[in-house]
Amino acid sequence: MNKLKMACFASLFAAGIAQASTPCDGFEIKIKNSLPDDLLVTKIDLQGGELQPGGIQKVDGKSEQVFTVNNTGDAVMKGSLTFHTISLPSKTVKVQFDLENSGLICEHTDTSPASDYNVEKTRLPGKVNYTISAK
Repeated sequence: MNKLKMACFASLFAAGIAQASTPCDGFEIKIKNSLPDDLLVTKIDLQGGELQPGGIQKVDGKSEQVFTVNNTGDAVMKGSLTFHTISLPSKTVKVQFDLENSGLICEHTDTSPASDYNVEKTRLPGKVNYTISAK
């Protein structure tokens, strides 16, 4: 019985260490579309990791979409999301950021360029919220 307890403890300890070494895994990037227009996500990219869901996404007006970071490495990861309005004339919003597994936290640095709409960010433990709104 003691050997079984020790084996369980060892596996839980190893799982904890593996999780602690990649704190960016599970990091959330929440996009809140405060516009009345729908946005089409035409580019989803994270160099050194993965963003889920991938592929072309539609973020309805006055709604939210959460992207989750997975399979991260030790280097600084550069990410970008590009949005276009569906209505014409089409406008573009770019969200760019760097993520780094540093110690016990995932360090986030916003590097977004100017866009056709306002993009405000709020950093919270384990996630960042981006709100897209009219200028």
